[in-house]
Amino acid sequence: MRGFSSGRYQDEAAVSGHLEWRHKFHPRWGFMLSAEVGSVGNSISNALDNKVVTSTGAGIRWQVSKKQAMHLGLDVGVSEDGEAIYLHVGEKF
Repeated sequence: MRGFSSGRYQDEAAVSGHLEWRHKFHPRWGFMLSAEVGSVGNSISNALDNKVVTSTGAGIRWQVSKKQAMHLGLDVGVSEDGEAIYLHVGEKF
């Protein structure tokens, strides 16, 4: 999930859901919006009973080459714990 510091929520089991919407507004440019929910615990049933955390995010994508589907992406994730920035290289859109 985006928007959390690495290792913030770790345990033996995790349950999460992710929604992401992507849109190309130009042949080589696009953006994405995301929403995520999740929980961790020492078992799946425990994770389902524990606190649910949420995050939202947005990002922009640029296709480096007109001929190859290789993209650079820059995302921002926001959660109740803070925010984080992510750089992606090579992701297909």
